Amino acid sequence: FLGWSAAEINARGGWDAVIHPDDRAGSLERRTQVIAGGTVRAETRLVRRDGAVVWMASYAYPLLADAGGRVVGLIGAMYDVTHLKVTEQALRESEARYRTVADLTPGFVYEGVLRDGQFRMDWASAGLEAVAGCDLAEFNRRGWRWFREEDE
Repeated sequence: FLGWSAAEINARGGWDAVIHPDDRAGSLERRTQVIAGGTVRAETRLVRRDGAVVWMASYAYPLLADAGGRVVGLIGAMYDVTHLKVTEQALRESEARYRTVADLTPGFVYEGVLRDGQFRMDWASAGLEAVAGCDLAEFNRRGWRWFREEDE
C-alpha cells in the first residue's frame, strides 16, 4: 500500500519515517497513551514511497499487561480512508461554491417543500431579508401568500 518494504521502513528509522511530518507529534502522543493503558482512535496521514499522502484510520488497544501492570502488547487495526478525505474535501469545496453563487445571486435563492398544503422554505440565501423584509423564520411564520400579496 505504501510502497515500502518492512526492511526499508526500518532502515529509514521505523514507522515514524512514513508518518506525515505534521502528524508525528500527535502520533507520538497517541502511542504514549496506548502504552499507558488507554485506547486510541485516530486518522493519520502517511507518505507513500512515491510521495503521495494517504489517510489511515487506526484503532489501538492495550493487549496484555505484565505482573506489574505494564502494557506489553497492543492490538490494532488500520485502514485506508483517503477516499473519504478526498470526498469530504470535494464536498466542502462544492458547498463553498454553492454559498458563493447563492450570496451573489440578485434577490434570493431558496429551497423549500410543500407540507400539508403550505409551502415552507428550509433554507434561503441572505438576499431573502432584503427582498421580503424579514428573516426565514418570520417568512415561514407569515407564509408564502403574504409575500405574494405584498408583491401584487
